[in-house]
This record gives sequence, C-alpha cells and structure tokens, in this order.
Amino acid sequence: MKKTIITLIITLVLLAPSAGFCGTPDISAQFDKLSGVEASFRTLGMKIDKITGADTKPDRVYALQDMSDMCKTSKMQVHSLTSLFSVVNLVKREKNFQNREAELLKKKCGYAYNDFSRRKAFIRDILAKAKDQKLKDLAHIFDAQLEIVLEQLTAINNKFK
Repeated sequence: MKKTIITLIITLVLLAPSAGFCGTPDISAQFDKLSGVEASFRTLGMKIDKITGADTKPDRVYALQDMSDMCKTSKMQVHSLTSLFSVVNLVKREKNFQNREAELLKKKCGYAYNDFSRRKAFIRDILAKAKDQKLKDLAHIFDAQLEIVLEQLTAINNKFK
C-alpha cells in the first residue's frame, strides 16, 4: 500500500511540469485545423483566378478578383499565425506562455478575428447581391472556410484569456 501511494506521489510530481499542470492553453488542435484551411484557401484562390481569366462580365470579374485577393491574404495571414504559433510552442515549455512572441500571438489572433469577420461580411454581401450561380457557389465555399477560421480563432482567443 505504501509503495502504491509513494509511486502515485512520484508520478504526480513528475507530471506536474507537463502542459496540463502549468496552466498553459493547449491550442495546437485549433492551429492544426487552421493549417488545413490555409491549404484550402490556396486551392480556392487558384480556382477563382482560373475562372476570372475566362470571364467577360466586368462586375463578376471584379467580385472574383476581390475574392481571389482575399483568399491570398487569408492564406498568408493564417500562415503567419501558424508560423508564430510554432515559435511560441517551442518556447512555451521554458517560459509558460510568458514571452513576447506569445503576447504577439495573442494580439495577432485578435486582429485576425476582426479581419476575418470583415471578410465574412464582404462575402455575405456577395451572396446577397450576386445573381450568378457560379459566383454564389464560390462565395459559399469561401464563407464556409471563413466560418471554420472564425470558430478556431474564437476558441484560441478564449483559451488565451
């Protein structure tokens, strides 16, 4: 009985420095999902570029170009966040999310949430006003990806608080 209690105490002492007891937020799952969305932004942007080149209607071309540019910007912003998270993840064991990179990541996640919310409003505007079905379909896909990003950023921001 004494050996069991001593073994249990030693196990708890050894596990204490792990992420579960340090109070650090575990946000790696959210960033894994963001990495998946980054690839889909790239693919969607390429498809929109291909469609834009073959189109002749000026209004639709402008909307498609805007969507393509937003895909590229979104991809770069998500890549920036995931890269910064990689740096923070390497350092977090030593400093328990108290370094300047972690603070920068917290700020950038907040800014990114606002940026993606504005993009979502723009896409919703396209969905409301567009008459072309192909444009609506692309906007629905983009809207779904933005929704995933916003969900993950909300979860990340909640864990940082």
